[in-house]
Amino acid sequence: PPAYINVTMPVIGGIAEPESRVNVWYLDDPHNPTQICQDTPVDESGGWSCSPSITLPEGTIELAVYATDEAGNQSADTSHVFDVDLVLPTVVSILKAEGNPTVDDTVNFTATFSEPVTGVTADDFALDASQHIFGAAVDSVSGSGDVYTVTVHKGSGNGTIHLDIPANAAITDLAGNLLGNLPFNTGETYSIQKDASLAVSIRGDLNGSYVLIPGA
Repeated sequence: PPAYINVTMPVIGGIAEPESRVNVWYLDDPHNPTQICQDTPVDESGGWSCSPSITLPEGTIELAVYATDEAGNQSADTSHVFDVDLVLPTVVSILKAEGNPTVDDTVNFTATFSEPVTGVTADDFALDASQHIFGAAVDSVSGSGDVYTVTVHKGSGNGTIHLDIPANAAITDLAGNLLGNLPFNTGETYSIQKDASLAVSIRGDLNGSYVLIPGA
């Protein structure tokens, strides 16, 4: 099996001398291991596979494997270690990475998960923008492990931008478990308030064009 799995009776396999037989032991107790595959035949190309005779527990699993050829010669033990992980990862938070913007074209959110996850893409996020925000979209995702940065193009207009993770997100932990607390929609919200300007014309002695900036 790979380094992380989310099943308790995985297919176990490998390569050995053709026409030999393989035995697999689960080292739950080094002084009294449990045999979980017995005399598994190896085919002509050297491949073999078996299903364990017991349900493996969650946690770190260590196996010892050896082959015996037709003459009765036994190979040295080969060790294989992997983790059985049945715990669903969760979204811990989605926070603003900076203050409310006025000038920049993009804003960043920081998404934190309960454990390292993989397969995180822009398609795994849903943008909730208020009605006066136009053209906002998730631009890119960067990061690794349990922390990712989501960059959002804030579009035009004033209002609020909120980032969610919908129920159909394909993010998983290293064992392949999907996120367990979806949809997630309790993250922080950006308030977008861009500086406005107004051009006016004045006739008479003060004839000309002027720009009025609120607060100036």
